Amino acid sequence: MREEDGDGFNRFEWIIDNDQLLPILQKWLPMGENSGSTEVAGDGSNWSLTAGPKSLVALGVGSSRIEEFLDHGFAPVVGLDVDSAALQEGAKRVRSAVSRQSSSGALLAEAGSVRWALSDLSAESLDLSVEVLDDEAGICLPASSRLREGLPKHYAIVLDKGTLDYLICEEPIRCCRYVRNAALLCGAVATGSPASAPSTLSSRYVLVSFRSRALLLGLLEGVFGFRLLDEVVLSADSKNPISIYVLQAPAVLTASSSLEAEASSFCAVLDEHFKRPENRLWTEKDETLLLSNLDGVSLQEAWCMLFSAEVRVEYAFDLFEEDVKHSHPEAAATGRLSGREMIEFLEING
Repeated sequence: MREEDGDGFNRFEWIIDNDQLLPILQKWLPMGENSGSTEVAGDGSNWSLTAGPKSLVALGVGSSRIEEFLDHGFAPVVGLDVDSAALQEGAKRVRSAVSRQSSSGALLAEAGSVRWALSDLSAESLDLSVEVLDDEAGICLPASSRLREGLPKHYAIVLDKGTLDYLICEEPIRCCRYVRNAALLCGAVATGSPASAPSTLSSRYVLVSFRSRALLLGLLEGVFGFRLLDEVVLSADSKNPISIYVLQAPAVLTASSSLEAEASSFCAVLDEHFKRPENRLWTEKDETLLLSNLDGVSLQEAWCMLFSAEVRVEYAFDLFEEDVKHSHPEAAATGRLSGREMIEFLEING
């Protein structure tokens, strides 16, 4: 979904466009005492720890046009990413829209309505202190230098379009840090924190994903205690259906010292998922057939033979190829795996 607008800014929306999200975002905007009620001034000077009842933060925002949400009453809207260049382009794009007095100009003119911050969401601690500005030099300044109280610490909507999908294939401890930080942005309180935790959180973690439902919920519900509130399946006829999940984060997180235990639990979820018979085409009964295949097959064919379509979504070919380089460097060099090598590969990596 990449295109270029009239001013030359690249447009890329990962998985789905923002307008497809709007109905479910509006349906699940939090209500009640814990949703916050802070008004946001045009310069952002009175942002508080709670951003407000229609605040939204996008995790791993990239080039997403999060400013589009302003047209539908969301404010403030904050984009977080590790890519400063993408954030700078977003800031310049918004400033350009304001100068052209676009259809969104009335809202965009309130400069405090959209912010961009450099943040590694898989880091050990959540840091929202560096704001990316739209100046020509592309300088990143501490958010406190522009905002009296810095960026809000939690939001009504925490939006994730594919960022967890990416991190779920990374080191388990990085993925678990990311999930913890997402919960903190929903208003969760860590065990031992001086802040008092509400009995439940009204903020919503909205996840857009094409990953396995069992795998995602095994991590979010099973390991961290999120609660699934709603689920919308898009493109159900596709081999890789896209789903939107609305979840409630736990009000209290375990101490950060338990992160390794959480990563271990997540590894168990991964192992259970990938060892299910339906997620792997190869079984013990196929060993004779594989062993008879002396000449071998291409790496692409081996990948398709050994893993189901669902697993191949999670375990991309380039990851398989990298694992083959480590376990069978000679086969990787020739680009072919024999049946025996395929069995060995599963034993090593199973």
